[in-house]
Order: sequence, then C-alpha cells, then structure tokens
Amino acid sequence: MWRLKVMLTAGKGGMASRPRKKSASPIWDERRFATPDAEKLYRDVYSKTVTVVFERGMELFEHHNDDNMMIATVKTYGWKKFIEKPAQPGILAIVREFYTNLKYKRTGEVFVRGKMVPISHKAISEILDLPPLGATKCAYRRLSNLKPNKVNLTQIQDALSLNSGDVDEWVKNKLGKRVNITLNNYSLSVAMWQHFITHHILPSSNSRNINKDRAFLLYCIKLREPINVVRIILRQMFEVTKKHSPKKQATLFFPCLITALCKKAKVVWNEDDMAIKLKGPITSDLILQGQSKQLRQFYWGAASTRNRQATEPSSSTQNENETSTSGQHEEEHPFPRELSERQDRNHWEHQSKSQQTIVR
Repeated sequence: MWRLKVMLTAGKGGMASRPRKKSASPIWDERRFATPDAEKLYRDVYSKTVTVVFERGMELFEHHNDDNMMIATVKTYGWKKFIEKPAQPGILAIVREFYTNLKYKRTGEVFVRGKMVPISHKAISEILDLPPLGATKCAYRRLSNLKPNKVNLTQIQDALSLNSGDVDEWVKNKLGKRVNITLNNYSLSVAMWQHFITHHILPSSNSRNINKDRAFLLYCIKLREPINVVRIILRQMFEVTKKHSPKKQATLFFPCLITALCKKAKVVWNEDDMAIKLKGPITSDLILQGQSKQLRQFYWGAASTRNRQATEPSSSTQNENETSTSGQHEEEHPFPRELSERQDRNHWEHQSKSQQTIVR
C-alpha cells in the first residue's frame, strides 16, 4: 500500500510533484467596469479623445408652411416628445463607461457604476415616450434588407429632391455602386429631417452627408411609413462597440438618452462630472439662415475668383473657362455645417493627462 501511494504521487524522476499555485485573480475597478477586459478597453479607447454626437431638439411652428407638413408627420408617428430638446443633458463620464461595458453586457442590461442599466425596447421607449409599433413591420428595415438591384434609387431621389429624375444625384464608389446622394435642390422639410436624424436616429458628425441608409430613412419619413426607431437606435449603439479601436478615435452616440437610462437605474455620478453642452433646437429659420450663408459664401467666392481672373493675365480662354466651371462646384450641397465645440478637461477621472472631447 505504501509503494502504491508513492507511485501515484511521484512525478518525473520519482520525485513527488508539488501542488501548483493558484493564479491570483485579476484586480480591476469593479465599481466602474464589468470585467478586467472592459477596464483595458477603457484605457485603450474610451479614456482618450472622443467625438460625441449629441441629441438636438426640433421646434415646429404652425405659421410656417413647411412646418405644417412636418407637424402632421410628427402626429402620425407620435413623436411629440421625441423631437423636443432632451430634458437630461449627457454626462460624458457616464457615456464613456456605458459604451466601455456595452460590449460585455448581460442580457438586456449594461453594468454602469454598480448598477444594471436596462437597454430593452421597453426601457428606451419609455424614456423617449415613443408609442408601441405593435405587429407593424418597420418599412426602413424592409427597405434596407432588400437586395441592391431591388431598390429603386431613382424613386427615392425623386421623393427627396425637387429636381426631375433626369439627373442622377447619387454618388458612386470605385466599384460603381451608389453610396451617397448629393441633393442640390430639396425641400426645407427634407433638410430639417436630415438634420434631425443625424442627431437622434442615425447619428453622424457630418450632417451634410446623406448616405444610402439616411436616404432610406428620409424616404420612409416622407411617405410616413412605419419606423421602429428603438430598434435602429439599439443597432447604432452596438455599431459604436464594433468600430472602436486603439488606433481610431471613438465616436459616441445618444449621450442624453444613455444618461437618462442610467439616471432611471439610479446610477450616481459626481457633481464635477462634465455635462455635455447642448445647442438650441433645429428650426426652419435656422436652416434657411444656414443655407443663405452657404449661398452667399459660394457667390462671394465665385465673384472674387472672377475679379482675380480679370486682373491676372491668362494663358488661354480655355483655362479661364475651366476655372469658372470648377468654381461652380465649390459647394456642392448647401447645408448648415455644424461647428465643433472643444471641451478641454474632465476632472472626474483624476488622471494626470487632460482629455479633449470634440462635441458636435
């Protein structure tokens, strides 16, 4: 019995093997991060400079003809509160940690500062006061899922543009596929909806660019087709986590909505946590002013070019005509450009390095 016991416990060379030491469990800030990997992701990506696309309200007035059409659309969708200026400003520290932990979420919940924050369809609908869609299918999703050869892009262009369908306004990539649309002549309502959805539904730091997805959504809104806004928002949130990389600056969406969800889940933040400063609401007058400014800049630029050409000797008439033609495309898509606001410091993290945030 003794020899058998020795054989069972003996290792190489007849020596008894020593018990392996248990590896120490990783240490991380469990109050802020769901896992050690989440904390590393925060350090590598979300603690650095980020771009934030915040929500922005929209005000409509009955005395404005274009607004009347949009008011009818808002009533159809039940978006009265949805288009208003967010009541809860976004807290940058909370938004950073939310997206950090979103990748490591549990079913329907995200860990934020010791609380589990629901991100279900119901939770988001309650914050945005959106009516239930019921069994009605989302027209935007149906259109997006169609094969490219099944989508009538000319029909979509005609619905959004005031030009006839004789001119193809879709921009093609190197493979010849239509990816963006440059509407040089479109209604005020389309301009306002484009500006709104780039802040609230399909966020983008460039509100001038109408890619195919936003063109599809604008088309559905124009026809007042059913849209599952919450589903689109959730998909956009997860798109943020797919695109993050230590080599690429992160862009964060829906800061006001995320902060409101966290507040409802009783997440606590510090008084010195930086609140994202919001801009005033989108209005018809604001859009018209922006378009007029762009047109003035275009015409002033063209006039200065002509004056400069008149005083400078030209080698040939053909060169003058080429310069004039290229000047016409100086501003292809008149649309008010969002100015970047920079916020330099965020003391909540108690780090030695200052952090910049570009807010659009």
